[in-house]
Amino acid sequence: MEILIVDPISLVNVPLQEWKERENPQSADLIVIKTDEKELYISKNILPGRFDFNDAQKAAAAFIPARSPKLDFRCPTRKECIDIYDARFAGLDEAIELLGGEKISGHWYWTSEADPDPEYNSNNAFFFYGGYGRLGSIYKYTTNTVRPVSAFLNR
Repeated sequence: MEILIVDPISLVNVPLQEWKERENPQSADLIVIKTDEKELYISKNILPGRFDFNDAQKAAAAFIPARSPKLDFRCPTRKECIDIYDARFAGLDEAIELLGGEKISGHWYWTSEADPDPEYNSNNAFFFYGGYGRLGSIYKYTTNTVRPVSAFLNR
Protein backbone atom coordinates (compact mmCIF):
# COMPACT_ATOMS: atom_id res chain seq x y z
CA MET A 1 0.00 0.00 0.00
CA GLU A 2 1.30 3.44 -0.96
CA ILE A 3 0.00 6.91 -0.06
CA LEU A 4 0.23 9.60 -2.74
CA ILE A 5 -0.96 13.20 -3.00
CA VAL A 6 -2.64 14.61 -6.12
CA ASP A 7 -0.73 17.76 -7.09
CA PRO A 8 -3.51 20.31 -7.80
CA ILE A 9 -1.42 22.08 -10.47
CA SER A 10 0.10 19.22 -12.49
CA LEU A 11 -2.53 16.61 -11.47
CA VAL A 12 0.32 14.13 -11.00
CA ASN A 13 0.30 11.72 -8.05
CA VAL A 14 3.24 12.59 -5.78
CA PRO A 15 4.66 10.29 -3.07
CA LEU A 16 3.83 11.50 0.45
CA GLN A 17 7.50 11.86 1.45
CA GLU A 18 8.14 14.10 -1.55
CA TRP A 19 4.96 16.13 -0.92
CA LYS A 20 6.18 16.95 2.61
CA GLU A 21 8.91 19.08 1.05
CA ARG A 22 6.49 21.30 -0.87
CA GLU A 23 6.19 24.96 0.07
CA ASN A 24 2.40 24.80 0.48
CA PRO A 25 1.44 21.18 1.24
CA GLN A 26 -2.11 22.15 2.27
CA SER A 27 -2.92 23.19 -1.31
CA ALA A 28 -3.89 19.62 -2.26
CA ASP A 29 -7.42 18.25 -1.75
CA LEU A 30 -7.02 14.60 -2.77
CA ILE A 31 -5.04 11.68 -1.39
CA VAL A 32 -4.47 8.42 -3.24
CA ILE A 33 -4.40 5.05 -1.52
CA LYS A 34 -2.61 2.83 -4.02
CA THR A 35 -3.03 -0.92 -3.60
CA ASP A 36 -2.20 -3.80 -5.94
CA GLU A 37 -5.80 -3.67 -7.17
CA LYS A 38 -6.59 0.02 -7.54
CA GLU A 39 -5.93 3.65 -6.83
CA LEU A 40 -8.51 4.99 -4.41
CA TYR A 41 -8.81 8.78 -4.49
CA ILE A 42 -10.12 10.17 -1.21
CA SER A 43 -11.05 13.69 -0.18
CA LYS A 44 -8.96 15.19 2.61
CA ASN A 45 -12.22 16.42 4.20
CA ILE A 46 -15.70 15.22 4.90
CA LEU A 47 -18.55 17.07 3.24
CA PRO A 48 -20.23 19.69 5.43
CA GLY A 49 -23.34 18.45 7.21
CA ARG A 50 -24.88 15.08 7.90
CA PHE A 51 -26.89 13.04 5.42
CA ASP A 52 -29.29 10.14 5.33
CA PHE A 53 -28.19 7.28 3.08
CA ASN A 54 -29.86 8.44 -0.15
CA ASP A 55 -28.79 12.06 0.24
CA ALA A 56 -25.26 10.88 1.06
CA GLN A 57 -25.05 9.12 -2.31
CA LYS A 58 -26.20 12.28 -4.11
CA ALA A 59 -23.83 14.54 -2.15
CA ALA A 60 -20.82 12.32 -2.84
CA ALA A 61 -21.68 12.14 -6.57
CA ALA A 62 -21.93 15.96 -6.71
CA PHE A 63 -18.51 16.47 -5.08
CA ILE A 64 -16.04 18.33 -7.28
CA PRO A 65 -12.72 19.18 -5.63
CA ALA A 66 -10.93 22.33 -6.68
CA ARG A 67 -8.27 21.74 -9.31
CA SER A 68 -8.38 17.99 -9.69
CA PRO A 69 -8.47 15.39 -12.44
CA LYS A 70 -11.91 14.54 -13.81
CA LEU A 71 -13.16 11.89 -11.42
CA ASP A 72 -16.58 10.47 -10.61
CA PHE A 73 -17.01 10.56 -6.84
CA ARG A 74 -19.20 8.39 -4.63
CA CYS A 75 -19.32 6.96 -1.11
CA PRO A 76 -16.81 4.13 -0.55
CA THR A 77 -17.70 0.44 -0.75
CA ARG A 78 -17.37 -1.72 2.36
CA LYS A 79 -14.11 -3.18 1.03
CA GLU A 80 -12.75 0.29 0.34
CA CYS A 81 -13.55 1.25 3.95
CA ILE A 82 -11.32 -1.60 5.10
CA ASP A 83 -8.58 -0.29 2.78
CA ILE A 84 -9.08 3.22 4.20
CA TYR A 85 -8.77 1.91 7.74
CA ASP A 86 -5.62 -0.06 6.91
CA ALA A 87 -4.18 2.97 5.07
CA ARG A 88 -4.45 5.02 8.26
CA PHE A 89 -1.45 3.10 9.55
CA ALA A 90 0.45 3.24 6.25
CA GLY A 91 0.55 7.06 6.09
CA LEU A 92 -3.05 8.18 5.42
CA ASP A 93 -3.43 9.84 8.83
CA GLU A 94 -0.11 11.61 8.28
CA ALA A 95 -1.16 12.76 4.79
CA ILE A 96 -4.51 14.11 6.00
CA GLU A 97 -2.78 16.03 8.79
CA LEU A 98 -0.17 17.41 6.36
CA LEU A 99 -2.92 18.62 4.01
CA GLY A 100 -4.90 20.19 6.87
CA GLY A 101 -7.81 17.80 6.42
CA GLU A 102 -10.20 16.13 8.84
CA LYS A 103 -9.11 12.92 10.55
CA ILE A 104 -10.63 9.60 9.51
CA SER A 105 -11.13 8.66 13.16
CA GLY A 106 -14.03 10.21 15.03
CA HIS A 107 -16.55 10.03 12.17
CA TRP A 108 -19.29 7.63 11.09
CA TYR A 109 -19.38 7.45 7.28
CA TRP A 110 -21.93 6.12 4.86
CA THR A 111 -20.76 3.48 2.41
CA SER A 112 -22.27 3.15 -1.06
CA GLU A 113 -23.96 -0.14 -0.19
CA ALA A 114 -27.47 -0.86 1.00
CA ASP A 115 -28.26 -4.17 2.68
CA PRO A 116 -28.80 -6.65 -0.20
CA ASP A 117 -30.87 -9.09 1.90
CA PRO A 118 -34.55 -8.24 1.28
CA GLU A 119 -35.65 -10.88 3.78
CA TYR A 120 -33.72 -9.16 6.57
CA ASN A 121 -34.29 -5.46 6.13
CA SER A 122 -34.16 -3.53 2.88
CA ASN A 123 -34.37 -0.29 4.89
CA ASN A 124 -30.79 -0.69 6.13
CA ALA A 125 -27.46 0.39 4.65
CA PHE A 126 -23.85 -0.03 5.67
CA PHE A 127 -21.76 2.50 7.58
CA PHE A 128 -18.10 2.68 8.59
CA TYR A 129 -16.56 4.09 11.76
CA GLY A 130 -13.07 5.39 11.03
CA GLY A 131 -11.78 5.24 14.61
CA TYR A 132 -11.55 1.48 14.88
CA GLY A 133 -12.64 0.25 11.47
CA ARG A 134 -16.14 -0.90 12.37
CA LEU A 135 -18.52 -1.78 9.56
CA GLY A 136 -22.17 -2.17 10.43
CA SER A 137 -25.69 -1.85 9.16
CA ILE A 138 -28.13 0.86 10.22
CA TYR A 139 -31.46 2.36 9.19
CA LYS A 140 -31.12 4.42 5.96
CA TYR A 141 -32.75 7.50 7.52
CA THR A 142 -30.02 7.80 10.16
CA THR A 143 -27.65 10.68 9.44
CA ASN A 144 -23.91 10.15 9.01
CA THR A 145 -21.02 11.95 7.34
CA VAL A 146 -19.72 11.60 3.80
CA ARG A 147 -16.11 11.40 2.60
CA PRO A 148 -16.15 11.12 -1.20
CA VAL A 149 -13.92 8.66 -3.04
CA SER A 150 -13.19 7.67 -6.61
CA ALA A 151 -11.25 4.66 -7.89
CA PHE A 152 -9.27 3.44 -10.88
CA LEU A 153 -8.35 -0.20 -11.32
CA ASN A 154 -4.64 -0.81 -11.81
CA ARG A 155 -3.79 -2.49 -15.08
